[in-house]
Amino acid sequence: MLFLVTVGKEIKIQIPMSKNMNTSNFITTDFYLTVTLITLGEQLVEIDKNKEARSSFIFLNSSKLQKKIENYKNGKLRVEPQSLFIQSKMLKNRLYGNY
Repeated sequence: MLFLVTVGKEIKIQIPMSKNMNTSNFITTDFYLTVTLITLGEQLVEIDKNKEARSSFIFLNSSKLQKKIENYKNGKLRVEPQSLFIQSKMLKNRLYGNY
């Protein structure tokens, strides 16, 4: 069973560039975007927990990832609800657990 994911939050995108970097990253603080991307098979590279109690989620950037983000913003993604729920719980465990 599939359902439509629609979230009206602004997505913050930062793409760090340096001469030592071969690939760029996609960084977001949007928890639900992160859960959706993980559910769709994207690999979360790192979680940057900052002092302001907001975490940044880091993915390797690609055109495939950008297409998924665009579809997320436009409300055009379909994901399996149970998978989304499981990934949400797993990400919360990573955030608040002692990992």
